Amino acid sequence: MRKHESGSATCQKRQGFSLVPKTEREKTDMKKSATAMVNRLRKRGVIQVGTPGDYLPFSYWNSSENQPRGIDVDIIKGFCSDNKLECRFIRTSWKSLMDDLDSGRFDLALGGIAITKQRRLHALFSNSHFRTGKAPLVRRDNFSEYEKISDIDQPHVRVIVNPGGTNEQFVRKKIRRASITVHSDNITIFDNLIQGKADVMITDAIEARIWEKLYPGLKAVNPHRPFTSAKLAFLFGPGERGFKRMIDGWIMSACYSGFMGKVFFRWISGGAMETII
Repeated sequence: MRKHESGSATCQKRQGFSLVPKTEREKTDMKKSATAMVNRLRKRGVIQVGTPGDYLPFSYWNSSENQPRGIDVDIIKGFCSDNKLECRFIRTSWKSLMDDLDSGRFDLALGGIAITKQRRLHALFSNSHFRTGKAPLVRRDNFSEYEKISDIDQPHVRVIVNPGGTNEQFVRKKIRRASITVHSDNITIFDNLIQGKADVMITDAIEARIWEKLYPGLKAVNPHRPFTSAKLAFLFGPGERGFKRMIDGWIMSACYSGFMGKVFFRWISGGAMETII
């Protein structure tokens, strides 16, 4: 897959978190689970897909539209198309994501979801399809003032963050002296930077680069050298090993066929972003 300045698209067959079966019994159980999932999906004909819908370019849900758009959305639509299934999207939030998944509101979740230790305690992840990391997004006229965490974590600096996800977790862990404002909408949050109501937002480098393109007054600071490294993937309930295995296999095939590369190119380099905001 193509590598990008603010992250890299990945097609990897195995990763440490992919729960590859180690014994014959585990293999048999996983095969039974996959068969049961296939039968369940075919009988129902629909996959329930949860997404916060506020993370460009992976999933963006305009309030005037009946479904989201983005990289992850196109990927799951491709899976549904190949398997003659309907994708039904359900809006969730970063704060309620895990509870909604656990309660069965949807079969899987997507939209730029980072693999974290805390989430892995309660759920399964697909193999990762993108790697990124946290980077500052600031106003272009003073971007050189915020290159390091020590530059940002100063009493006069105003940090703004969306609640419930890895952005807030990072800010709460790293920022001690700067003021922190929590803004509930991860789309309008960028207006606060443009209007001078906040100085810094720390988010994934790929998202920072997207908003930099959409709003020339903003600047992603060193997106090629982010503060952290994170892998993005689809999220499943703990009992959905069979479904996870299906998705992993399909994504690998989509990598070889060129479908995944076309999706990433369309959203990152091909101009699709300009049609969404």
